Amino acid sequence: MTTWLDALFDPRSVAVVGASDNPEKWGYWLAAGALAGRAPRGAPPVHLDAAAAALCALSRAAAEHPELSELEVNPLLVHPGGAVALKHTVYGPRPRSAV
Repeated sequence: MTTWLDALFDPRSVAVVGASDNPEKWGYWLAAGALAGRAPRGAPPVHLDAAAAALCALSRAAAEHPELSELEVNPLLVHPGGAVALKHTVYGPRPRSAV
């Protein structure tokens, strides 16, 4: 059975911000290393379970509070022990539509 979560956890493609096809740029070497399974300083690029848990918690909060117009976390620090929202902003309530 396919769900909307498949696009998140089993994507057909991924966009890498900063990646480049120009070998003279850092984005080329970082993306090439990540695709080959190598990471800078021998550490994984991100703690995927912690990032996924944070995304799920944020999505759950948004779904449980539809009155909010925005829920922002920026930046999200992901480290080997978990994830921490260094800054968050909540906007609400949603403006009522004109009737």
